[in-house]
Amino acid sequence: MRLRHGGKFAVAAFAVLILYGFAYHGFRIEHWLLDAAKAVGCLWGAALLGKLMGIGLARIRLVLLGRELRSRYRMQGG
Repeated sequence: MRLRHGGKFAVAAFAVLILYGFAYHGFRIEHWLLDAAKAVGCLWGAALLGKLMGIGLARIRLVLLGRELRSRYRMQGG
């Protein structure tokens, strides 16, 4: 299974959240609701950023492919 850009960003954000939880808070129960809300927001944002980045890269690749095909197969007329 190959992760797309959204998945890569989400996995990276999840790993950072786990490391942050251990390093700074020790995963205390006192603020679990706020920590869960931050984690969901961070993961959602990372997945969205990765998705938008993937769409942007796909658009760039499509433009480059169109240019290559136009230069390779020059057609007469319109």
